[in-house]
Amino acid sequence: MSTDDHDPSAAGDRVSPAAPLEQPATAHPKPGDIPLGCGFWANVWLGTALAGGVLGLLLGVVGTFVAMSSGSPHGVVLLFIAPIWGFLTAGFVAIPAVLLIASTAWLLRLWRYRLLLAGAVGALSGLVIVLPGLLVTGSMAASGSIVSAWLGAGLLGALGAAGSVWGARWHQRRRRAQWEAFDADPRNRQFSIRRLLGAFVLVALVLGGLRALLDTVERARCVGLNHQFAGIAQALHHYHAKTGLLPHPVRRAGSGSDLVPSGHDPEAEPLYSWRLNLLSLYFGIDHDADLAYDKPWNDPSQQSAAWGTGVYSFDDESWASDQTNVVAITGPGTAFGDGARELPRSLHDVDDDTILLVEVRRSGIPWRAPGDLDLRTMPPTIDRADGRGISGCRAYGFHVVFADGAVWILSHRTPFDELRKFFTVEAARRYDRDEVLKPYRVGQWQEPLGGAAE
Repeated sequence: MSTDDHDPSAAGDRVSPAAPLEQPATAHPKPGDIPLGCGFWANVWLGTALAGGVLGLLLGVVGTFVAMSSGSPHGVVLLFIAPIWGFLTAGFVAIPAVLLIASTAWLLRLWRYRLLLAGAVGALSGLVIVLPGLLVTGSMAASGSIVSAWLGAGLLGALGAAGSVWGARWHQRRRRAQWEAFDADPRNRQFSIRRLLGAFVLVALVLGGLRALLDTVERARCVGLNHQFAGIAQALHHYHAKTGLLPHPVRRAGSGSDLVPSGHDPEAEPLYSWRLNLLSLYFGIDHDADLAYDKPWNDPSQQSAAWGTGVYSFDDESWASDQTNVVAITGPGTAFGDGARELPRSLHDVDDDTILLVEVRRSGIPWRAPGDLDLRTMPPTIDRADGRGISGCRAYGFHVVFADGAVWILSHRTPFDELRKFFTVEAARRYDRDEVLKPYRVGQWQEPLGGAAE
């Protein structure tokens, strides 16, 4: 036997057992697989936004049909704008909804109910979109408006839920193997008190952020409202500079066809409000040709001034019903007079602290039509439930315009008896608005325009 032929058993050598082969690691998701979850909720958000785009497209088709039936050339533009508006609105609102529900699902290990939670994202987004309308109609007496608002909320919520569930199922089909492994891991179904407390903290943070976001949106809307009141105050002063007087609260027949009335017969037919008379000065003299100064407010020739609705109407309901949210203080002794025998005054004869205009949430007065708050008949309250008296369209308070052009925002807690001290010219001379009303002021948008006598 050669030396190369070695028998290990003969030499007493032991054969060590073969080492087990290393098994390949299984691609198993970690507990709460973050990339997988982020992809899932991103698809939920996308599905909700697309549902908003679909709704916008449907509304755009209906709006285009109505516009083209009435001869408006803007119908085709609406068809393109409405889907984009719907997508952006639904996508914006769905962001906090996704953060809230996804955080809760991750902390509480509610992944087995993820399709149900995805539907909740779309439904919650739809409800938030129509929530302002629900709050408005909830305080109205018309039950039909309330029913239609809730039907709209249900329809929009169902459409949002369908879109979000579609996005979730589409993601699950694309990542089926990963989701099956994810569901098989018992660690993804564990629950603990610590996670519950974490969920409460995170939900509180998300809700706090949502509240801050809504406050920011509300402040942005208020800026536009403040600009409108400032513009109206400046237009009043422009009118005074042209005529030497405030505009007649009621323009009457036989007063001519020009901006400045040639006469005033208190027994003549009332035509329209000072608001229509002031419109050309608000936008500029180029719009003067659109106005018919010798026609009634509801004459077809006045419909060309429909662009003025945005000046005097501040919320969706007022806009839709063409009613004004800006009214003058009229009656004996006021700066505007009583609209009949007592003529409006020159600002040279009016104290700077005299209140000329106030905000009314639900005036019920078409903005072109004659109608204001008369001292003898106005509700002696602030922020009435039906919005008929002095009241604001926003929660923070209501606007007032003084004779010197200053625009103040007063709290709804302002006592009516304190405010009425500045309704008449003689009473305003006896009081100081800084002493009486400043404690209730929550904002001042415009400083005086140099004094009433300027």
